[in-house]
Amino acid sequence: MDVTTQPASTGPAATSTPTASGGPPTVTIRDTGISTTSTTPPSVPALESGITSEQVLELVAVWSNVPPDAWEIRDCTNLGDWAVANLYTSQLSEQMDNLGVTAVFEKRGGAWFQAGWVSVSDPSSQQIVELVNMDAPEEVWSYFGLEASRATAGQLIPPEQMPADFGFVAAFGVMGRNIIDTFEGRFIKDLGPSEEPATTKLSLSPDTLETLYHDLVLIQNQWQVFTTEFAPNPDPDNTGTSMFVQPYMTYRLEWRAAGFSSLPIVWEDFALSADLKAVALRNWFKKLQQMSEETPEWKALPPMKGGYA
Repeated sequence: MDVTTQPASTGPAATSTPTASGGPPTVTIRDTGISTTSTTPPSVPALESGITSEQVLELVAVWSNVPPDAWEIRDCTNLGDWAVANLYTSQLSEQMDNLGVTAVFEKRGGAWFQAGWVSVSDPSSQQIVELVNMDAPEEVWSYFGLEASRATAGQLIPPEQMPADFGFVAAFGVMGRNIIDTFEGRFIKDLGPSEEPATTKLSLSPDTLETLYHDLVLIQNQWQVFTTEFAPNPDPDNTGTSMFVQPYMTYRLEWRAAGFSSLPIVWEDFALSADLKAVALRNWFKKLQQMSEETPEWKALPPMKGGYA
C-alpha cells in the first residue's frame, strides 16, 4: 500500500496513484491542518417562489451520489416550508422500479435541505415509517394520501426477535456492483470492470438471516444509523488528517422488519473512517459477503476476471 502525505489543499479532491489491476490500493493522506471536524448537511438558498428543479437536482445528487444530469424530474410540488419531487434514474434501477422515488425537502433558516426519501412503490405502512422518521408535517402526509395520526412511535423500533417479513437489499464492492436482494431471492455478482455481472437465485438460510438481523438491530440501537442521515466522521480522533483510498468500496442498504423501514444508505467508503458506526456497518457488509460466498449458488457462479485500478 502506497502512502503519501500532502500539505493541506483548498481543492475538494485528493490525489492518488492508480494501481495495477487487482493490486493493492493507493492511499493518499492529506494533512488538513485542522484538529476538529464537523459535518454540515447540504443545502441550497430558499427563494420566495419555492424550491426549483435545479435545486432539487443539486440536493438529490449529493444524497444519492448520482450526477444531477442522470436524474429525471417527473414533477415538483412546493408545500409551504416543505416540498416533494418525484424522480427516476436508471443508475439506481436495482433499487427502484419505473415508478421512481419521491424526495422530500424541508426549508429551515432560509435554506432548503433534503429531509429524506419515500419509495413510491412501497406499501403505505412503509411510507408511514419514512415520513415519521423525517418528522414530516400534515401537508406532506396528505400529498401521499396518508394520515399522520396513523403513525406510532413503535414503528420506528425494529423488534429484538427477527420477524417473518425481515428482508433487505444490499450492495457492496467497487461501485456496489455485488447486490443481494432477499425479497426477490436474487444475487448479482460483479465479474470485473469489463464483464457483465452474473445473476443467480439465492436464498440465505434462516440462521444466516437471524445473524444478520441481530447485528442490524444492534447497530440501530447503538447509533440510530438507519433512522438518521448516515455521515461517518472521516477523522473521528481529530488527528487533522484524512485518507483517500482508491479503489474504494461502495455500500448500499435498505431493510424492513415488522413495520420498521430503514432509511436508504448509500456510502462511498473512500476515507476508511474509524468512526465506530462506520466500522460496525463495514463489518456487517463483510459478514454478509462471507456468508454469501459460502453458499452453493455463489460458488457455482463464474470467477471474477481482472480487477479495479
